[in-house]
Amino acid sequence: MYEVWIAVRSVVIWFIALLMLFIVVCLAILSYPFRLYHFVHILAETYARFVLFISGVRFRISGIENLEETGPFIVVSNHQSMFDAVAMYTFLEIPFRWVAKASLFRIPFLGLAMKAGGYISVERDQPRKAAVSLLEAARGVNSGISVVIFPEGTRSFEDGSMRPFKNGSFLLAKKAKVTLQPVVFWGSHKIIPVKRKKLFQKIYPGKVFISIIKPIHPDDYSSLEVDEISDLIRTKMQISLDQMKLESQKA
Repeated sequence: MYEVWIAVRSVVIWFIALLMLFIVVCLAILSYPFRLYHFVHILAETYARFVLFISGVRFRISGIENLEETGPFIVVSNHQSMFDAVAMYTFLEIPFRWVAKASLFRIPFLGLAMKAGGYISVERDQPRKAAVSLLEAARGVNSGISVVIFPEGTRSFEDGSMRPFKNGSFLLAKKAKVTLQPVVFWGSHKIIPVKRKKLFQKIYPGKVFISIIKPIHPDDYSSLEVDEISDLIRTKMQISLDQMKLESQKA
């Protein structure tokens, strides 16, 4: 009976969320010729808060004092479900752009809306094109734009554990020479369990834990190689992830 209720609840949430997304995408596309990036960011933030409201997902944020107050910086985060992206808008108080896989930009209408927001496309499977994209992203960051990137390249494992990191995020940091801001999520994989072969994804009520780790400044990693930066960040994020697992069991 519980699963039936979850299924019905999920249908209602998805219907409302997709309807709202359609409106947001249309407005973003209309703004595309005018390069109103901040307007698109406000649209995305409004949509994110709306989705959180209708889904009833609760968040517990720790380490908010560690968050960089001014940009530009690169947010590096694990990626358990779509709610990670949605939650970013609740605590990042400056405009930012997403670094996302190129396949998302090829989705009709959505891809154009992402371009309207100034989001950065990366060809994961084509190293040469990926390098060009990262150089463009580095120029954007140097001009004062903060970005968010998921170094796993896709969603985490079904149990919430992190996949190996791809080095593109940290190559971007080396080229841009800006602060890295690690953020860790735990519990969002239980809100939308990973069912890669199923079209319909159930949305469960629950609580998501968010940990904001102390930022890592350019002077802290300038002498490190890209893979060493990746290992450093991943180790810090893994420690935080393990702590949140224990906290969630007590909550």
